[in-house]
Amino acid sequence: MSHAYPANGLVRINALRSKQLKIFALQGQGEAQPILLGALRAITTPNRQAHSSIATSSCPLVGTIQMKPVPAALLEDRSAFLRAIDMPDV
Repeated sequence: MSHAYPANGLVRINALRSKQLKIFALQGQGEAQPILLGALRAITTPNRQAHSSIATSSCPLVGTIQMKPVPAALLEDRSAFLRAIDMPDV
């Protein structure tokens, strides 16, 4: 998967067609202060080809990530992290 950051604040992601995708964002250094974490619900990518590098592409808008402060220790606990982004621990 690759990504690009245009100036308008949108994140464009290139992903395979018809696949399950989980998108999350993590911001901050951690250590003694909280970090910011947010995630979208799991999505299935469209069954059509679209390229984020083409302005007229049919890339869908999948949502807005709401960032929330979480303790930095969350990054050291796999199960807790996966619960925080609403992803099963398999």
